[in-house]
Amino acid sequence: MVSEYSANNVLILFENVAKTDFADYLVSYMWAKYHLSKIKPFFKKNIGMTIDTAHVVGSGFSIKNVESIFDRVKKENALKTDIHDEVRLIHMNGNEKKKSSKQDKHLSVFDKRDTVFGGDVNNVKDFVNYVKTNFKKCYGFILERNELTFD
Repeated sequence: MVSEYSANNVLILFENVAKTDFADYLVSYMWAKYHLSKIKPFFKKNIGMTIDTAHVVGSGFSIKNVESIFDRVKKENALKTDIHDEVRLIHMNGNEKKKSSKQDKHLSVFDKRDTVFGGDVNNVKDFVNYVKTNFKKCYGFILERNELTFD
């Protein structure tokens, strides 16, 4: 049996960009969701956020201090909810561009030129474990570049 399409099943995800301060992005996201929810209740449960790791670094932050950014933003949370619950997807990339460059050029997270994880598998594992522990409503990861090779 094919179920009928329903707009209530659609999830709209906002992704951070390298040109915008990550903390400012989080605050803007929360205010936008707050105001959209006042207009139509649909938006309260059908909007989430995607964190692009290359964009976090391009905007001037280290992936290792993401939690301190979330702590700072909690004070300005218009929704009065756990901001961690807003993260629904991680776009996990490396970045060839330097921290604070306001640019991104996606790389494999295992590439030695990467400025996000440094090509270190342990840094990648630590971040994945951090996400699994802190972002309970995160559905998964997008690995944009060819992360696996088959010989």
